[in-house]
Amino acid sequence: MNILFLIYPVVLTILIFFGADFSGLIKPSKSSDPYAPHDDFFVQSKMIRGGACLFIILHHLVQKISVYGNIDKGPINVFNDMGYLLTAIFFFYSGYGLITSFLSKEGYLDSFLVKRLPTVLLPFWLINIVNILINRFVRGRKEGIIEILKDAFGLQLIDGNGWFIIEIAVIYLMFYVIFRLVKNKDAALILLAIAVLAIIPFAYVQGHDPQGVKSTWFHGEWWYISTTSFVLGTIYARFKGGIDGFIKKHYYPVLITSFVLSLITHFTAVMCLRFLGYYHTGMPSATRDGVITLIAQNIDSCVFAMLILVLSMRISLRSRFLKFISGVSLELFLIHGAILDLVFDRIEAPDGIRFLIVYLVAIAATALIAPVIGFVVKRTITFLKFLTSNERNRKKVAIGLLTVLLVFLAVVGGLLYGERFFFAEETYKEEMKAIKKAAVGEEVLYGRFDTNPLIPGAERMTWIVVSKKSGVATLLAKEGIDGNYYNQKHEAVSWQDSDLRAYINSDKYMKTFNSFEMKSLEADSDGDYFGLLTADEAEAFFGSDEERELIISDVAKNHGTNVNLMSKIHSWDMKEYHTSWWWLRGDDGVSDLTAPIVTEDGTIEPGVKYVNKPAGAIRPIIWVRYGI
Repeated sequence: MNILFLIYPVVLTILIFFGADFSGLIKPSKSSDPYAPHDDFFVQSKMIRGGACLFIILHHLVQKISVYGNIDKGPINVFNDMGYLLTAIFFFYSGYGLITSFLSKEGYLDSFLVKRLPTVLLPFWLINIVNILINRFVRGRKEGIIEILKDAFGLQLIDGNGWFIIEIAVIYLMFYVIFRLVKNKDAALILLAIAVLAIIPFAYVQGHDPQGVKSTWFHGEWWYISTTSFVLGTIYARFKGGIDGFIKKHYYPVLITSFVLSLITHFTAVMCLRFLGYYHTGMPSATRDGVITLIAQNIDSCVFAMLILVLSMRISLRSRFLKFISGVSLELFLIHGAILDLVFDRIEAPDGIRFLIVYLVAIAATALIAPVIGFVVKRTITFLKFLTSNERNRKKVAIGLLTVLLVFLAVVGGLLYGERFFFAEETYKEEMKAIKKAAVGEEVLYGRFDTNPLIPGAERMTWIVVSKKSGVATLLAKEGIDGNYYNQKHEAVSWQDSDLRAYINSDKYMKTFNSFEMKSLEADSDGDYFGLLTADEAEAFFGSDEERELIISDVAKNHGTNVNLMSKIHSWDMKEYHTSWWWLRGDDGVSDLTAPIVTEDGTIEPGVKYVNKPAGAIRPIIWVRYGI
């Protein structure tokens, strides 16, 4: 039955090419333009991007049912690995459009920011608001004002598909600044290429977001595996005449070569992703594997973009349906993720039927919302053009925009890094409400701790509710947040006299909580606000060894905590997880040369690690008074 999934790529192909003019493939046009005289290159490129958007939806649907290619769903699985090729089309024509417009339109930069940024940012922000409303009133997710603002402005991505908008907006700003400052067009083009390509190593070293958190900027390989095709688009725009002339003169050899190369590069990229990839963090070959894979995928992206370009030179797209989609492709791209999740979460039906529902509902929703977004964008651009209509106004607007930018940056800084200071009480109230509502075994947020060395400041800390009694919740850190020895000296020591007890109750750890959070902390019988589980508690709180396996943070790893890439149960290395054994608390008042631990396999061992072993993970517990 899996073969029936092929109905979708077949139907999409028919819809895209319905009414298209293929005569150029057989009888080449004598026109100097690569398209027939009545067709416009920009219109055609928009239609190509519209077709790519339809197939991106198919790509995400296939990822959903195949769990990113891990479940065999038949031939349709080939689309699991094609997402970056489809985004390469968007990047390629974006690069082409920028440079072509700059070279052909006088004063293009004067109104560039006024036209371009609202065109991509306003739909992004407005659809983020739609997604927030869906989450709140359909999914029942109640989030505080801080989370809502972050979601609305894209400071964190409520829908991961928004990554493209962030990256293209950054590239637009790079383009504007470079071409404003550098008068030599070719020098500016080279600098733009360098700046865009610099995104690749920058994003690569960011790694991936921790599991269970919303997507953040430049985290994940999708941010950089097709970026090079943007640079290729700018090069094509700069040398279009010569490139078109060569392709026309040798069209069929170029077409066949492009097709064969695309097959070879895609097969190579898929093999690299399968056997190397980006998820070997902690292994000696991690950097090599990731770099080889990203190079292979970027080459594949560029070759595929050129194949589409060569094909488009002799095929004129005329489908009315595709023309409609091309006009709303940005909105469709942004809204379809929420529709896909809702359909698969709430509708029990065969996957093939759910595919159809996703397409129909996403296109219908886009048809409804796109005119509203278009109206807002058009009026915004008109208003901004009026404000910048003369030199005097432009200066005023420049000052105004600079002021707005500074205010915006201050707000962003406050939202990202000042939450614990400016919104401490509100954050605390949200945390307490969640703790009071949470059942044993559920996760809650409380306080902040530095777990990611690549992000300035401390991150929200996730805890597991392991018990609730008499209005006090015992919370256990979800991850190993740090690492240290139980005691520095190799000598028998009790928990009360250990260096680890002093360490986790030092100022470093107490800074985890703001002043409001501190008021609800309960101390244990020793007067400590941080503690460790005992062996008996570790046995009682978890139902299996598997549940006791501990993932550690990057900061813990960097502090020398023991790193295990595999366990008896999980091959964590393929998921970019680091695991470690972790310390437990010894019996009260009992001095010993060893301390109890939980091994990397989740088993409890009472006396295998000497107290001065330095590589143990720290997984603290706290006690929070929430009331009854």
